[in-house]
Amino acid sequence: MNYGCGSSVHPRDLVNQPTIANVGVGGGMELLQFSYFSRRKGSIIGIDIVPEMLEASKYNFKIAEATNEWFHQDFIDLKKGSALDLPPENESVDIAAQNCLFNIFKTTELKQALCEMYRVPKPHGRLILSDPICENHIPEFLRNDNQLRAICISGSLPLNEYIQLITEVGFGTVESKKTLSHTVTLQL
Repeated sequence: MNYGCGSSVHPRDLVNQPTIANVGVGGGMELLQFSYFSRRKGSIIGIDIVPEMLEASKYNFKIAEATNEWFHQDFIDLKKGSALDLPPENESVDIAAQNCLFNIFKTTELKQALCEMYRVPKPHGRLILSDPICENHIPEFLRNDNQLRAICISGSLPLNEYIQLITEVGFGTVESKKTLSHTVTLQL
């Protein structure tokens, strides 16, 4: 439920108890981390299309509540929904976030998901992404490999191309906070 794609949780981005919509919840780890900074009922909106991920998150929240005095399950509002049609209303959150989800999309879907991520933040809101990127274009036969796409590898884009898509939907200043270099060898 976590492929080690990085994290969209950075304390400096989470001041003043923001309302956060996080797309692709996995087991809920980032939702728990976000809720540490926004300890308000419903301040974290977790969105996933996969019922098993929502159930895994609920289970993990029960454990977290039993073992952490500061955490309450009602900080997090889990919603079934698609990144291509987000449940939150227009301009309703401070931060739209996702971690290692958008690399499963092909370009048309990615543009739609980015448009949705642009729609939900309030004016001056932010988008926080953590996705694998690549230096060169991935060959088409690898991009079409469903297994590699499912683990967020073959959908990777070069950083400048990803930034171009982000700015084309309307986001302004783009900051790349941290990049880690990993070599991935694919056996053909």
